[in-house]
Amino acid sequence: MKILIIGPPACGKDTLAALLSKKISLNVITPGILLRSIPKSSQNYYKINKVMSAGGLVDPKFVGRMLLSESTKPDYQNGFILNGWFRQPEDKKYFDPGFDKVIYLNISKETAIKRTMARRICEANGHTYNFLTNNTKVDGKCDYDGSKLIQRQDDKLETLTKRYEIFQTKTLKVIDFFRKKGILTEIDAEGTPDQVLERVLSKAQL
Repeated sequence: MKILIIGPPACGKDTLAALLSKKISLNVITPGILLRSIPKSSQNYYKINKVMSAGGLVDPKFVGRMLLSESTKPDYQNGFILNGWFRQPEDKKYFDPGFDKVIYLNISKETAIKRTMARRICEANGHTYNFLTNNTKVDGKCDYDGSKLIQRQDDKLETLTKRYEIFQTKTLKVIDFFRKKGILTEIDAEGTPDQVLERVLSKAQL
C-alpha cells in the first residue's frame, strides 16, 4: 500500500507519519529529511539549503529523482507512507508511484503559526516534536536517540507565510485532483497526535 500525507505547513504530517508507520507497519519516506541529509560537500547543498530556508520549493525534478531512488530500496517493497511531496501539480511528472490513499490533514492558518513557533527537531535524525502537542519525555532531548532539539531553519514566521502561500496557490490544486480521483480522505487535524491518528484510522479505513 502507498499512502500520501498532505496538508498545510505544521499540520502534523511528520508526527502522523511516525504514528501511522508503527500502527500499519509501513516505512516512511520524507523528502525534507532526505534533502537535509545532503552533505555540505555536495554541489547542491547550498542552493537547496537557501531555497528551503526561504520557504520555497526545491526543484521537483531533483526531488523526484531522490524519491524514485529511495522508494526502490528493500525497506519499501511492501509500500510506504510518503510525507511532504505533491506540494504542486507539476510534481506528478517527476514521481507518482500511484497512491492507494491520500490523507489531507486540515488545520487553520492560526494553528499553523502556533505550531510552527513551537516545533523542534532532533539534531541527529530529524525526529519532530512540538511543545504544544507532542513534547519530549525529557526536556530538550529526543525520545529516540537522546540528541538535543533544535529549531528548523525554515521555522520562522516569514518562511511560514511563504510556505502557506504555496499551499493555498498550488497544493490545494493537488488536493482537489486527488479528491476528484476518489482516493482523498480529509481529516480535521486540530487536536492531539493520538486524536488525529484515531480519526485517520477510522475515516481512511486503515
